[in-house]
Amino acid sequence: MECPTDFIVYCIEEYRDAYNLSGEETIKLFKKYDVLNYIRERYDMLHIEGGLAIAEDIRALTSDKVAELAGLSVADIERL
Repeated sequence: MECPTDFIVYCIEEYRDAYNLSGEETIKLFKKYDVLNYIRERYDMLHIEGGLAIAEDIRALTSDKVAELAGLSVADIERL
């Protein structure tokens, strides 16, 4: 199933609101960690979740990528 643009916008807004970010900060983060591709690839699963659950999924994705780049575990990142 194709991921509609309005769903991508919804995910951006939910993440922005959940973590008190500006729109610009959110877009930079999404670009840096390829979050838009993540949303498109997982649309079938994500579109049945609530906004907070989507924001938490994206947060987990970015934490995993940050940890991987830094050579740390997710637990290490959460302690920072």
